[in-house]
Amino acid sequence: MSFLLRFAAFFPYMILNYGLSITSISHNEYMFGFIGGWLWEGLIVYYGYCVGNVLEILDGTYKSGI
Repeated sequence: MSFLLRFAAFFPYMILNYGLSITSISHNEYMFGFIGGWLWEGLIVYYGYCVGNVLEILDGTYKSGI
């Protein structure tokens, strides 16, 4: 459940962490969701970076690092 709540993005992580702390969730389950949330955030940040590059290419302002 912790893993799915991280992907839902209904609650800010600080509120979600406090909410999960009062449940009977085990430490391993919490850490699984916590690490899964990091992977998800990393993926979203990378996709946002790629979209920025695509927009620069379409705009004609992209400068190659070569």
